[in-house]
Amino acid sequence: MSRPYIGLFTRAKQLRQLAATAGKAALLLTLAAGAFSAPANSTELELSVTDNLSAELGFPLYTWASASSPQAIIVAIHGATLHGRSYSTVAQTLSQKGYSVFAPDMRGFGAWYHNSAPTDSDAKHVIYSQSEADLFKLITKLRELYPGKAIFLMGESVGANMAIRLMADHPNCAEGMILSGAGIKQRIFFGPHGLLQMLTVFFVNPHAQLDIAPYIKSRVSESKDIANERVGDPLGRTKLDVVELFKTRFFNKDCLKLVPQLSTKTSVLVLEGDKDRLFHADDIEKIMSELPCEDKTLHLLKDRGHINLETAYVLPEVNAILEDWLADKTVKFSGDATKSPTAVSSAIEPSKTLSP
Repeated sequence: MSRPYIGLFTRAKQLRQLAATAGKAALLLTLAAGAFSAPANSTELELSVTDNLSAELGFPLYTWASASSPQAIIVAIHGATLHGRSYSTVAQTLSQKGYSVFAPDMRGFGAWYHNSAPTDSDAKHVIYSQSEADLFKLITKLRELYPGKAIFLMGESVGANMAIRLMADHPNCAEGMILSGAGIKQRIFFGPHGLLQMLTVFFVNPHAQLDIAPYIKSRVSESKDIANERVGDPLGRTKLDVVELFKTRFFNKDCLKLVPQLSTKTSVLVLEGDKDRLFHADDIEKIMSELPCEDKTLHLLKDRGHINLETAYVLPEVNAILEDWLADKTVKFSGDATKSPTAVSSAIEPSKTLSP
């Protein structure tokens, strides 16, 4: 039986691939031109975009550098729908304490999604395997640039699970991990709005972008300030297609299988809000029990939800936990207790205060 439409599909696929190649080239030229800098109306003076390093590596990268030689290096990995700049507030605080923080955008998020050509599927769509490769490339480069400095991964939500995957696949890529909101079993929430969208996907347009803003707003935090911050973030995403949603769900679930593979020598700090409404908080107990690491610490944050690091509303308690843990582990892995962090400009903005 003749199937002329197959030829049309093949031709359309070839055109999409050609357009994607052109889009990728445009993105790299944009990187080289430093187009990932803060918007013109931005007041975030602490943010610098490492134009040369970003162009060399081939992906968007943000850096909050210490004023002098850093005590240690932190690679911050953002969660789903977010971006590297989501760590702005906590990264400022850590850079003030003498740490340099590097935060890339993962594929399908941040500048990849908003600044790439519409036809570039490699940039527009979520690809966790490629994001892992990007992160390992960054870590390898940082080892070269900062020999002898300890590297710590800091991830929240999907970013925490990505840190677990990186350490399982590349055991010596970092000395330790900070995991916030790590989880395996995601809470399902549809409601009438979500159900209608799913029916549209299955019966009308399988490639439709689903509006997940109501889900984010109701699940991402116990705080209305943080929920509104996330939904209103111009560099974030509030729409994903069904493939990206399932990719994310399975990616999170698969990470639990990797936990026992982690090195016993890796130091791990785990933060979890006891009011987490996105992941089941009891997953943390399972992760902690299966972590083979000899040095592991769990801090349960009272009356806090899923997001605790990627927000302008970082609690002083959280900053204190991070600073104490990093100071201890930096000494542990450097073997030098005589170094003292150097403060940077006092122009750094403090964390915002949550509304009552």
